[in-house]
Amino acid sequence: MLCTGRYLNSYKGAYEYNSTACKEFRQDIMDVKVLTMVKTSDLFERWRNLQVCTWEQNKIETDNFKLFKVSGEEGGEVFVDVESSGSHNFRSSNRLLFSTQLLTSSGAEAGHHESTWSHGSTWSHESTWSYESTWSHESTWSHESTWSHESTWSSESTWSYESTWSYESTWSYESTWSHESTWSYESTWSQEAPGRLGSQMGSPLSVLLLLKKIVLIPKRASLSRCCNAPSFLFTTKRNTPAGAKLRYEVDTSGILPVTTEVFKMFPDDMPYNKSQYKKCAVIGNGGIIKNSKCGKEIDSADFVFRCNIPPINDKYSADVGTKTDLVTINPSIITERFQKLEKWRRPFYEVLQNYENSSVVLPAFYNTRNTDVSFRVKYMLDDFDSQRGVFFFHPQYLLNVQRFWAVQGVRAKRLSSGLMLVTAALEMCEEVHLYGFWAFPMNPLGVYITHHYYDNVKPRPGFHAMPHEIFNFLHMHTRGILNVHTGQCR
Repeated sequence: MLCTGRYLNSYKGAYEYNSTACKEFRQDIMDVKVLTMVKTSDLFERWRNLQVCTWEQNKIETDNFKLFKVSGEEGGEVFVDVESSGSHNFRSSNRLLFSTQLLTSSGAEAGHHESTWSHGSTWSHESTWSYESTWSHESTWSHESTWSHESTWSSESTWSYESTWSYESTWSYESTWSHESTWSYESTWSQEAPGRLGSQMGSPLSVLLLLKKIVLIPKRASLSRCCNAPSFLFTTKRNTPAGAKLRYEVDTSGILPVTTEVFKMFPDDMPYNKSQYKKCAVIGNGGIIKNSKCGKEIDSADFVFRCNIPPINDKYSADVGTKTDLVTINPSIITERFQKLEKWRRPFYEVLQNYENSSVVLPAFYNTRNTDVSFRVKYMLDDFDSQRGVFFFHPQYLLNVQRFWAVQGVRAKRLSSGLMLVTAALEMCEEVHLYGFWAFPMNPLGVYITHHYYDNVKPRPGFHAMPHEIFNFLHMHTRGILNVHTGQCR
């Protein structure tokens, strides 16, 4: 049900996250399964309604999205009717309920409950390699020579040689994985004083069970299994040894040998760890952040990501802040604005000075054209004796991210730089906040906005799938996985 008209522009406070109204507002967003289900104006209204609610991180939902593991959560109550003994199996969608506790009033000490969980899991793997190789060689020499003499000498001589080589080679590989997993639960209730317990609880017994939940997380939702940013976000000496061959992200037929010179440019290992930072801010360049006054809030984050060296000078800092820990650079910017660094090296260096000691990351191995320009950034900073970190996205990481989001419904020729950073932030940070992410020509109030906060230059049509990216972010906000900021900061 859409809670039409409940959004109060004059409302000064905020509804609690778990209030009845906010639960309904969140459900209104989740009811929109795909972007084409509703008109944009309808989606905006649902989003506006949700803005009167405080946002809280849902730890279970966040862990479900990031990890493939079994975790426990306190909470959940259920009433069941049982006889004096029996076997019970509790399931709630993908949640398996366990750890029961009998609550009774005074005089119910005689109740006794035994509960047993068992889990059997079997993995088997059969792998067979076979190789057959046959060489055959046939060679034949023949020679015929004839002499005749009748006052005339004649000689005929013929040489012939036939040689045939043949080679047959066959490789075959068969691999089979199987997994069997069984959960069983046995529960037995006994009464030593049935008169007292039965008189207080009723017959059959009305038992209140306080339950914990095991959350079974689908493999496809596992971000850490798919992508593993703490190990593979950047190309490093650890994950890409010298002598290896890097396959490009798009030009899959192209291979870059990791020579000694290339290897020297890689860091020894990833500079970031899993969930290293408490609160992170990822700053998009959308016009939605203009006049937001979110600069101070952004700068208070433990780690700040930015996309494609956007302006953060005094003209914009009140809205977008200035703190930067990692900023991406699209090589096309270097080509178009800085002449591939063939001449405009110092202007580019001075632009980077705006980001203080932040590291820069480039998609050097997206295609063969990007490699030379990206390497020049590293050489240029070395020439200026800069201590700034220069990193290159690992092409396999970006491919895995593309596949991960395709499962979530984001299919595009190329994911946006913003989505790549959000994906990394979800693994590096405990709590992720997004600013400047929007994909529509109007803000949620229906007021037209510029495409970027600093200009109105539109991207190449059909290259990114920005509306679908933002739609996923709105769902993730609703589920408590990350916080999307589209209004003014307090």
